[in-house]
Amino acid sequence: MSFSKRIARKNVRDSEFVYRVINVSRVSNTRSGGRRMSISVLVVIGNQNGVIGIGLGNDVEMKLAESKALKIAQNNLFSIPLKRQMTSSGERVTVCHFVNGSWCSTNVDIFSAKGATSVIGGPVIRAMCECIGITDLVSKVHGSSNPHNVSKAFLSALMKIKTKSYYSKLMLNLSSDV
Repeated sequence: MSFSKRIARKNVRDSEFVYRVINVSRVSNTRSGGRRMSISVLVVIGNQNGVIGIGLGNDVEMKLAESKALKIAQNNLFSIPLKRQMTSSGERVTVCHFVNGSWCSTNVDIFSAKGATSVIGGPVIRAMCECIGITDLVSKVHGSSNPHNVSKAFLSALMKIKTKSYYSKLMLNLSSDV
């Protein structure tokens, strides 16, 4: 069950969105005429203000695969609630509470961090946090460290984040039922 809000498609080239290439791999398919090589690109996009999307594109050329991945990521944008706090060094952004997510054999634990902690995690989680706008976060990856699985497990964990307003509405609904 997803608690984040899916948002409308945006154009990455004309907007405030930033994107990072997480993984590039060369893939070969064996056919009757021989091997056919293609490139697979995993891309994450975000507006550095709580919106994130990931996409996977395949093509013969790198630029075409990247543009396909960007188009897929544009169609899969999600809005994530984040916790913001002002410090003397500026605004620090972290997650609201502990949450974990899984995808295939990968489990990702995400912990909120105090100010000036920075992002503690692998390169995939760092890139995703940079795109979503998270400045303080502690994470731990269990199981497979495949970039595709880690990115989807991290996204599934982010989509489980709930805010205080969600819990207050839940308590009001429970009290009205009694």
